Amino acid sequence: MILLLFYEMKLLAFISDFFTPMLPLLLFFLFLTPLFSALLSCFTSLLLFLAILYPLYPLCSALLFFYPCVVLIL
Repeated sequence: MILLLFYEMKLLAFISDFFTPMLPLLLFFLFLTPLFSALLSCFTSLLLFLAILYPLYPLCSALLFFYPCVVLIL
């Protein structure tokens, strides 16, 4: 029984020695990956939004420029 406890403690020590250096990496993947994923998703959405709006920008600026002229003519 004491020998089994000794081997169990040795195994726990080995596991803790093995996983302790990897703990920051594990925490990074567990907690920061969803954060980076959310930021990347927001950035991608913003790029898509700009990609849709950018071709419309000259049209919108032309409408804003000519709208007062049209109102004055009418």
